[in-house]
Amino acid sequence: MAGELPAVEDGWREVGFLLVDLSLNIVMTEGDIKEKSEAGEKCYRLLHGRRAPCRKCAAAETFRDGAPRSVICERGRGRTKVRCRADAYPVRDAAGLLWGVIERIFEETPRPEKTKQRKATTENVSDGIDPQG
Repeated sequence: MAGELPAVEDGWREVGFLLVDLSLNIVMTEGDIKEKSEAGEKCYRLLHGRRAPCRKCAAAETFRDGAPRSVICERGRGRTKVRCRADAYPVRDAAGLLWGVIERIFEETPRPEKTKQRKATTENVSDGIDPQG
């Protein structure tokens, strides 16, 4: 729980992570996305319902240059579309060769913004009320 708290406070909720190979095939998953995935499935199919990786695919870019990165994207379609963030980290073998990428997937949650707005409204209202009459 302590690990999830900053993600929620920052407006993002972690939905899981996945490990993908050089062909963007899923090797393993954890978290909420685990029950929706199958080993060997393409990560872009699971995460975005696409037939090919998107132009700013975090995993593909990490495979290209070996650097970790964070990318904002969208998951789902139509009314179920949500903003998400993919944090990609390279995985290397003992010889230093890049063979996989771990992607942590987060979905945007509007709760912190709504909480801030509610708090500001409550403070403004309470400033204008004199309990003594």
